[in-house]
Amino acid sequence: CEEGGATGASVTLGEGCGPQACTNACASAGVCTGVACMKIHSPTSVDELKDLFGTGATQAEKEAIGCCIDTSGIAGMLDRLFAGGIIANSYNENDPLCWDVSKITDFTAFCAGCATFNGDVSTWDTSRVTVFEAMFASAYGFNGDISKWDVSKANDFNAMLGGGKNFNRDLNWDVANAVNLVNFLQGAAIFNGDISKW
Repeated sequence: CEEGGATGASVTLGEGCGPQACTNACASAGVCTGVACMKIHSPTSVDELKDLFGTGATQAEKEAIGCCIDTSGIAGMLDRLFAGGIIANSYNENDPLCWDVSKITDFTAFCAGCATFNGDVSTWDTSRVTVFEAMFASAYGFNGDISKWDVSKANDFNAMLGGGKNFNRDLNWDVANAVNLVNFLQGAAIFNGDISKW
């Protein structure tokens, strides 16, 4: 699989991100074919990742973006990537985002204001994250399963799910290090999830 003259490495998908789904997405974009989906981009910064959603990409490429990007080279902040929903609306939002976010420490406003986003982020390794502030604030359509996320190092959850009108999932997290939970679920009108371990 080649894009811009660079050959990608085979995708390693976590549980819930089936290889066939990835292969189908990439094949439909016309950028990857064959049994194994290949990662075609390896951004090393948030700006580079944002550029992949730019005007130069075809709609098919945007729709395959969740599986065909190697994000393992991005460390630190993955903030405001989808804020406002403009970028998030450029691909099939119910598909899994099979990204390696294991080096990310800050998700501030990652998808704040994404009215329709409901991408599958259930397999993400969030064990290094310390800031989740407004990550899904006013992401009205989001009801993803994030129950298995490791948030034990996080201290800032301010408005993380504030305004999440459709969010209703169990959150049996270790929040012992939480300092700021202000407005964490403010406006999450139907929330009835289990937080008994808090």
